Amino acid sequence: MINNPPEGSRIEIERNIHSTSYIWKNAKRGFSFQYAFLFFWLCGWTIGGLMALIRIFGESFEEEEERCFMFAWLTFWAVGEVVVISILYFALRPQKPSVLTLSPGRIHFETGTRPLGSFNAYYEMRHPMAFFQICRNKTYDLEASQIDNLKLERVGERQRLTFDYGRERVEIGDNLTEPEREWLYNLLREHK
Repeated sequence: MINNPPEGSRIEIERNIHSTSYIWKNAKRGFSFQYAFLFFWLCGWTIGGLMALIRIFGESFEEEEERCFMFAWLTFWAVGEVVVISILYFALRPQKPSVLTLSPGRIHFETGTRPLGSFNAYYEMRHPMAFFQICRNKTYDLEASQIDNLKLERVGERQRLTFDYGRERVEIGDNLTEPEREWLYNLLREHK
């Protein structure tokens, strides 16, 4: 069995009597001007929405259509605010690390969560729901024999460590270095 990750690796190892867990943090999130701008923009957006709300309920309109238009406009305004709040939430929330746990005959893998902005734009355009996949921590708990087609392959300029689980292709360590992925590949191959 391969015991230690490559020199300088971000992978931490936790051993207990029944299993060994390999834990790594996903891409780091740094301070971004975009997030600060969105926060201040959101403050102005909220003030504008409150002013429109006060106008709807506080003033009389010459025609009822004006009030209906303002209410419809405010509804779309609120939807925009919810979108910005959700972007800020997913961008700034605490991240969960990826965890690969190997126990006799079993593999447990948690994808962890990545900061917003650490995803592939090309993939996002082809898969509209990918934004929500990136923002959640997906868990796979399976028997080692259920892993099909374990591969360490190069796709373009990028190396990928993947396995098939049913109809789904699962990627492990997409933000790790190549030596770390190679080490995990050998570890999983030996565990099968």
